[in-house]
Amino acid sequence: MSLLYQLIRGAVKAVQSKNEADENIKTADASVFADLGDRLERTTSNVPESRSEEELYEEIKREIEASKHQNELDANVETADASVYSDLSCQIDELKAKLAAEKAKNTAEYHHEAKPVFDPMKQTSARIASAGSLEMRANPEFGAAINVNRIPPKSQIRILEWSDKSINLDGKDSKFVLVEFNGQQGWILDRYLDFA
Repeated sequence: MSLLYQLIRGAVKAVQSKNEADENIKTADASVFADLGDRLERTTSNVPESRSEEELYEEIKREIEASKHQNELDANVETADASVYSDLSCQIDELKAKLAAEKAKNTAEYHHEAKPVFDPMKQTSARIASAGSLEMRANPEFGAAINVNRIPPKSQIRILEWSDKSINLDGKDSKFVLVEFNGQQGWILDRYLDFA
């Protein structure tokens, strides 16, 4: 399973959780989210090398629209609120921006001298270094449920725990970190933390 699909699957689950938690919007049938997940998995698996990132994201957006259209035509499944599809499109846009920022950051780091080595696992606080707000997960894995509250960029957070396992993203090892922000706890990747 590709890293991109894992991230997109997390986005679908986040939208589903938001939809289920919103008392003002009818909860969409689970088959709506299953269809979205299946379509996006097919789109992100076995991506031809000739396809640009921009083309891939456009294909993802087309699949979201196709799923919406299919849901509207299906007489056996109640039509989901339009917010389900618009929220997922926004999640995909955020994911695209985050991945582009990480790619730019990694490129910039590659061209600069290495920073002095320190042990981040001894740190008890840090600042959010991402350009956008971050989601907190219930468990240290991409498929885990996402907390409704997000951590704004540049926020100071408290570090509570580090996960045991490392994951490799774009050739760089990362760990999940259990953090606390405004009384809420959740797991985020350490690559979005600034320990300076």
